[in-house]
Amino acid sequence: MKVHSLSVLLIDAASDDVAVLSQRLAESKNNSFSVQTAPSWPRAIELLDGNHFDVVMLDTQTLASREKLVLKDLQARLPDTPVVLMSRTHDEAQALEAVRAGAQDYVVKSRLTAPALERILLYGIERQRARKSISMQYSVSRILRESKSVAEADVPLLRTLCEFVGGDLARLWRFDSRSNELVFVEAWSRSAAADPAAAVPANPRVSKGAGIAGRAWTAGGPVWFAEVPAEHIPPSLQNAASAHGALALPIIVGSGVLGAIELFSVRLPEPDDELLKVFSNIANQIGQFKARKFAEEQKDRMEVELRLAQKLEAVGALAAGIAHEINTPIQFIGDNTRFLQDAFRDGMQLLHKYDQICRVARTGPVKAALLDDVQALQKQVDWDYLQAEIPKALEQMLEGVSRVATIVRAMKEFSHVDRSAQKVAADLNKALESTLVVARNELKYVADVETALGELPQVLCHLGDLNQVFLNLLINAAHAIGDVVKGTQHKGRILIRTRCDAEFVEIAIHDTGTGIPKEIRDKIFDPFFTTKEVGKGSGQGLALAHAIVVEKHGGTLTFETEVGKGTTFYVRLPVGPVNSIQEVVTA
Repeated sequence: MKVHSLSVLLIDAASDDVAVLSQRLAESKNNSFSVQTAPSWPRAIELLDGNHFDVVMLDTQTLASREKLVLKDLQARLPDTPVVLMSRTHDEAQALEAVRAGAQDYVVKSRLTAPALERILLYGIERQRARKSISMQYSVSRILRESKSVAEADVPLLRTLCEFVGGDLARLWRFDSRSNELVFVEAWSRSAAADPAAAVPANPRVSKGAGIAGRAWTAGGPVWFAEVPAEHIPPSLQNAASAHGALALPIIVGSGVLGAIELFSVRLPEPDDELLKVFSNIANQIGQFKARKFAEEQKDRMEVELRLAQKLEAVGALAAGIAHEINTPIQFIGDNTRFLQDAFRDGMQLLHKYDQICRVARTGPVKAALLDDVQALQKQVDWDYLQAEIPKALEQMLEGVSRVATIVRAMKEFSHVDRSAQKVAADLNKALESTLVVARNELKYVADVETALGELPQVLCHLGDLNQVFLNLLINAAHAIGDVVKGTQHKGRILIRTRCDAEFVEIAIHDTGTGIPKEIRDKIFDPFFTTKEVGKGSGQGLALAHAIVVEKHGGTLTFETEVGKGTTFYVRLPVGPVNSIQEVVTA
């Protein structure tokens, strides 16, 4: 993660805290922070108008218990900017409420060193970018999935991509195989009042290497233009005073070009390598969609790819949470390490004094002044405090190391790859525990998790696939509970039970969520069926889980539900070698 220059809005009425925090940011060795300060929310609103900020730091005392309202206002004004809440004292309830209200993090000012503050801001920015990127990618996926034709998808795709980069105009080109040129097809403008004709390029046909789209075709990948040549600036943007930037994406499948997308803006910051990779993936996804629509016989391949995309969605949604879970113990390991470094320096001073006394004592009586010096030094370094705190610091460091090791071990176990087509014996209780560690950040803010794991035999299975099933069911449970507790300080409950029933093992996952309405109960295992908003679900989670349990393992996936009370999913798997549906069909 490499960021050269970041703009920070610091909202804090305490001038001494502002000075300290500004100094901490100025001490950053890896990044340059441009800080603007506001002692009040009205002043912050003035700064927000016409200025761009990469991150906002918000003091809770300054807001006088109006955190929720201010956070809501900030999200409306800066939907893509992370907000970090600060306080002079730690308040667990306030921290939980802040995160639920949309804050990226909650920090205590007195604990912020320059490296810690830099890390918190950068992680907040990266988490926000990752969340936005994931939301955009799955908005694109949903558009492609729900569109019945290429033409139906064109404008929604242009709008989604243009809004993601903060652009003003998007244009779509298609490849004409007869003339071997790109032909202008469609445009979308942020301004609803814009003249549609003003978005049409002067030359509606371009060859390879010509114009913005033609250069991207030549490059074979996304191309960023810091300055657009005057002849290629869209008429609707020619009167803008600011510099014109553009991003062009070729739509390529295999070795053939299908078209290109142009994104124009009067303020388009240079994208980093990660963002270019995202756009490469998006362009590839769009290209595959177009190719599938042009050749309906590839429909089966589309289903497989969307199932894999669902796995990536789950992992992507968890990535930021796992980073946060690891960052917390690492932070107090670092703080305690610095404390021990200072304590060691003070202890060495005392040791040198005692060494001096020993040398004097070998040659004669020790003078009282020397003993007074030792006592003064002991008082200066607060030796009694160090004796009490050093063991605590070491204990906390060991606890942090153990926590990080637990998370890493769980991630390793969760990401088990089924390299063989053959099933292997596995401990499903251990698999559930690892999945809970991986999903902890998704669950902890909405639910208390309880487990009642009975004694289970080793089960012949594809462990990597079952880990995905458990994760999907847990995330669905968290989302269902989140809909119930949203806007409150309450938490729901998730209960996981396992037991052995003759030749089967049963895993039950219960939640106190909304329950499943009667009219959709017979649809929840259907591919692409989802009740979630765009960007939050692909409609593949339960369909994939059902296919894994029933078709690959010869088991059953059922549920009991009551609206307003919650839902329990039951996964029943045979212990021994039972042919799955897939194996029977293959045979």
